[in-house]
Amino acid sequence: MGVAHTLSRRFFWSDNILWKNDITERQVTIFLSGKDSIVNAPLVYAYLRDGAEEGQQKVKHFEPPVDGGRLNVVFCDNLDHGQIFDLTIWRMRLLDEVLAQARVRENER
Repeated sequence: MGVAHTLSRRFFWSDNILWKNDITERQVTIFLSGKDSIVNAPLVYAYLRDGAEEGQQKVKHFEPPVDGGRLNVVFCDNLDHGQIFDLTIWRMRLLDEVLAQARVRENER
């Protein structure tokens, strides 16, 4: 009830959208689930790849060259929305990415 109530009554996509140009000034890692039932991950992938054809480059990890490698996208082919938290191997990958970003920010100080 809590999630359904929040999503239907208090969550508005227009208030929570991040466009690519909103994040280009920061080091960002995005995890996409290839079989996401809520978000069209292949379309988001194409958007982040500057409009590249969907599925043009089926890789697990890439850094688009347009922003100097500051945008890191991890594409999880066979996962559905939120399953990254269900599987130990993906949870550890996510944790590794978060810790790596924290170390980079600490070294920048």
